[in-house]
Amino acid sequence: MLAWLGSERAATWGRAVAWWTAAVLWGGLTGVAVVYLGAGWATDVLGGWLLGGLSAVIVSTLGRTRSRLRVQASPTPGTPPASS
Repeated sequence: MLAWLGSERAATWGRAVAWWTAAVLWGGLTGVAVVYLGAGWATDVLGGWLLGGLSAVIVSTLGRTRSRLRVQASPTPGTPPASS
C-alpha cells in the first residue's frame, strides 16, 4: 500500500520505481527471513505474498476506477446543469 501511495505521488518515474523496489525487497526479505529462522512454513509465506499481491491489485483497480468515474461524472465548466 505504501509503495502504491508513494509511487502515485512521486515526482519522477525513477522515484516511483524506487518505491516499488523497496516494497518488493522488504516483503521478499522478510518472507525469506521467516522461513530461514523457522518461524513459518514456506507455503505460508508464499500464500501471504499471493494474498498481499492480490489485495494490492484489487485496491489499485478500485482506486483507479473510482477516479475515472469521478472525472466522467464531473460537469465541464461553463455547461448548464442537466434538467430533469
